[in-house]
Amino acid sequence: MIITGKLDGQENEQRAFKFNVGISNPADNTQIATVFYTDTETVGIQKPFVGLSLAFDGNSTTTYPTYAGNTINATLNYSNNMPTALTDATISIKLNGAILDESSVISPQAVFESSNNTITWDSRSVPDLASLSPGDSGTVQFSFKILPFTPGSAYARSSQKVSISAIVNGTQVSSAGSAPVSSSIAGAVVVNSNISLGASALYSSGPIKNNGPIPPRAEKPTTYTINWGISNTFNNTSNVTVSAVLPSYVKFVNSISPQDENVTYDPVSGEVDWNVGNIKTNTGYVSAARQVSFQVSISPSLTQVGTTPTLIGDSTLKATDTFTGASLTSVANSLTTDIINDPQYKQGYGIVGR
Repeated sequence: MIITGKLDGQENEQRAFKFNVGISNPADNTQIATVFYTDTETVGIQKPFVGLSLAFDGNSTTTYPTYAGNTINATLNYSNNMPTALTDATISIKLNGAILDESSVISPQAVFESSNNTITWDSRSVPDLASLSPGDSGTVQFSFKILPFTPGSAYARSSQKVSISAIVNGTQVSSAGSAPVSSSIAGAVVVNSNISLGASALYSSGPIKNNGPIPPRAEKPTTYTINWGISNTFNNTSNVTVSAVLPSYVKFVNSISPQDENVTYDPVSGEVDWNVGNIKTNTGYVSAARQVSFQVSISPSLTQVGTTPTLIGDSTLKATDTFTGASLTSVANSLTTDIINDPQYKQGYGIVGR
């Protein structure tokens, strides 16, 4: 059995591992009922020979979320942590991922080998790498682009990532002689899903029948269908919700399609909420978009004559990307009685008359 993990601490600190071996407790298999053997091992924490850190778009992290089509500006920082000089250093960075735009890789003063997606710096491109005294540090930069989303293509989670592995090789020079040393670091750029919310107001079409005058008339009720539709690209998403607020002069009509969708209305705040749940990858592209419709009613006042009153405010979608862990948001603009998406729409269709 092999146990792997990561130790955090300061230089020269000690960390202890305690091992107990025995028979598990039948009532709780996470506990040991009878201990046969106990041992403790102590590990000292030391800095690597060459300290390395990655930053993406100015963010110091080893895992960086972004979106399809974006350009990533990356930085590798290095420092000589040894008490002796490091000479003839070389830095190699390898990029790997199906979503990497290989033709977009740019790195000043470096050699990029497109055959294996490797960027290399040495003393010819960065003269300081010829000799790094104790405590010396430096930076190399590179950039690359994420391929854009292609509707209809099938995507797997493993392809929504660009892996970055960096290694520094050099020679440690001391009074005792010279010896090769190396340090490495790994990182990744993960691609968020593009989940998007669309909103439209309809009268003559849709799953709910509407009634009332069109164009709307003052002090006469007219009903409209509000439609929300969700599309999603790369990754599965969870905890998806949509919310919007109705103006005080708009009534929520308890007519929802499909009826099994979880849509609720708070008459005090005027908020309409759709608890969507999960949205799978390629929804709205390979499979149908997730949609819900509900009905609202408006009886315009005389003060609204000649205007196109708002039916519903901005609609906001919130979700969690189950691959990257990022919080996702999409906003659809408010809708008015000027229902331009209706198949029978004409100029002036939404202006309130007497």
